[in-house]
This record gives sequence, structure tokens and C-alpha cells, in this order.
Amino acid sequence: MATYITGATQILSIWDGTDSYDPIACLQSNGLSGERDVNEVPLTKCDYDTATSSFSNKDIVLGGKTETAPFEGLTTETETGKNTYIQLKTLFDEGTLKTYKLSNVDGTNDLYFNGYITSIELNSPNEERSTFSGEIRIDKDGSSTTEPSTKY
Repeated sequence: MATYITGATQILSIWDGTDSYDPIACLQSNGLSGERDVNEVPLTKCDYDTATSSFSNKDIVLGGKTETAPFEGLTTETETGKNTYIQLKTLFDEGTLKTYKLSNVDGTNDLYFNGYITSIELNSPNEERSTFSGEIRIDKDGSSTTEPSTKY
């Protein structure tokens, strides 16, 4: 029987530059999304159908891959050992390449990737909790179960 993973056990963390991955503070959700370009190409010029003005026999060629990691959470003040909205905004403003880890709290099924925060938003409605959201654009190497040899 399958063992299911709950979202609460998946933590998105950022390499601190020295010896550990520090989690993003008060996340409410985070994820990982991938998309690949798909190109249809004719197998041969002989497959051209004059009646439909198209090629009848096509093959699929995979193109480039894009991965992103969206996140959202509650805004907190500075919290030791955690990355708050202010730290995330600084990474966004500076265009800093960082190494991220998406992990289960039990240490299994970890995914690592290098990327840039390409969007960040702060939402502060009156008389409600302030929240933040953003997205990490994963670099050309994509996500992997292997920790990168060079971390940023």
C-alpha cells in the first residue's frame, strides 16, 4: 500500500552559503512545476498530403525544458535560521543565483536545484495577516535528487 506525503512535510529551503539549508519562514504552500517544448516534425517530405495541405506522418521532438518553484507564506519579522520575506526580496532585487532544496521532513525524496527568484509579491490587506508569494525560475540544469557539487 502506498504511503502518501502531505504538503506540510515538504519544506523549501535555501543554501546559507556555509553549511546548511535554511527554510523559508511560515510557508503555506510550495511546489515544483515543469514544462517542455514539443515540436512536431514531418518524418519525410513524402508524407505531404496535398488534399489536406499538411504532413500526414509526424514525429515529436522534445525541445527545451522550463521548471519553476512557486511559493507562498505568511510574512514574519526576522526569524533566526529562517528566510523571511525581506531576505527573499533582497535575493529578487539583487538577481542572486541560489541553491534550493525541496525536502520531506524525514529526509527522503529530496530535490535540489539552482535558481533565481523571478517574482515576489507582498499582500497586506487591512486587519488580516500579511502574506507573500513568489516564484523561483530553476536554471538550465533543472531539479535533481543529487545535491549540486557547486552550491550558491
